[in-house]
Amino acid sequence: MIKEQGWEIVNRRLITFIASLGLAIGFQNCTPFSKPDDRKAALEKGGDGYTGKTTYIHAQLQSPCPDGTFEKGVIEYSESKALLTKENCQPVVPPRLLSNPGYMPYNPGALFVGPLLFEQAGTPVWSSVACRGQSGIADPWGRRGFADIQLSDAGQASPAGPVYSGQIKIGYFDSNGILASSETVTINRAVPDPNPALNRRAFFLFHDDATVGEPSRLDLLDSGAVLVYYSTKFAGPLVVSGMSCSSHE
Repeated sequence: MIKEQGWEIVNRRLITFIASLGLAIGFQNCTPFSKPDDRKAALEKGGDGYTGKTTYIHAQLQSPCPDGTFEKGVIEYSESKALLTKENCQPVVPPRLLSNPGYMPYNPGALFVGPLLFEQAGTPVWSSVACRGQSGIADPWGRRGFADIQLSDAGQASPAGPVYSGQIKIGYFDSNGILASSETVTINRAVPDPNPALNRRAFFLFHDDATVGEPSRLDLLDSGAVLVYYSTKFAGPLVVSGMSCSSHE
């Protein structure tokens, strides 16, 4: 699903300044307040080219629906509303309006709806791991940071299990809830840790601009996922804790 992408850093100075202070950004499970104009611009890039409507799919990865499809849930999203049109493999008639569809303008390809992950129709490979966190700390400019990490099966194996690839997507919002900057980090390989803490799932993350000798990692814990991201772009690690995770399970 994920093609290699370079860094798309819009506000590199901001991130470097925060890292140089040694701030570990703690994340909570909340939803930002983005304005309709931001939603419209992002949605129209991946919509139907006319109405701005985008279809998101919650796929049934383990087994198909009775009708033979893998679309367990469907959301039709536009700038004004999100409508659930299919749930548990059954049509929702009339469609149900969702008050909090988990849309983020820095990651318009995915909706995090509680424990369920909806990805944009046409996604070539569904994500196997998807986690999101929100900063509880504002930067010196009043901007708050959000981060998503999505991993999909790379079709490779390791002694500890399947190898994944994916992306980390980061967005910063100003005090008015407008997306101020965003960036995407390509994860070339995410290799399972054979000895994770507390017997939970964990991955070592390999990416461009990685700090030598300091592997980035993602730990999936009952209390929430923890992302520790080392890069030569930072003076120290970016720590994202308490991330909530959604899936296609």
